[in-house]
Amino acid sequence: MSNETHGLCRCGCGEPTTIANRSRKDRGWIKGQPVPYKRGHNPTVALFERLANFWSMVKLLPTSGWPDCLEWGAATQSNGYGGFFGERQAHRISYLLTVGPIPEGLDLDHLCRNRACINPYHLEPVTRIVNVRRGLKPKLTEELAAEIRSSSETDRAIALRLGVCHSTVNAVRAGRTWNA
Repeated sequence: MSNETHGLCRCGCGEPTTIANRSRKDRGWIKGQPVPYKRGHNPTVALFERLANFWSMVKLLPTSGWPDCLEWGAATQSNGYGGFFGERQAHRISYLLTVGPIPEGLDLDHLCRNRACINPYHLEPVTRIVNVRRGLKPKLTEELAAEIRSSSETDRAIALRLGVCHSTVNAVRAGRTWNA
């Protein structure tokens, strides 16, 4: 099937496009049909050139993480993730190109804990809660969450003892986080 029937950007990024609200012959838009390219994606640059450009931005000698990390060498976002195509995160593109689509509702977790790494073998699709729990400095564990739920201490007393915010303790007791 062609990309037009699915509404996927024809530049090769795999992102869905919008539906044209008017016809524009100069852009290849037909009213009511998916537009050929996502806004900002250049139809004149061949897919091969974009892939070569993407992979040329990888540092071969990592500065942190595992020794086999493939670190993003171009612009990084304020949160430490590599950026490509403007708003896209480089590790997500790397996973998409080498492994395939990220399953719906899942995030990519960096097993190496190196946000600049785009090595697809260091990325694992997990749920958001698992990704957060595996974060750089998790303060709670399953055992501590069970202890919080069974304790008769106040939220503030437990929070002070464990070094977490009292609202975190409240969220565990209410079942909003760290569900049993």
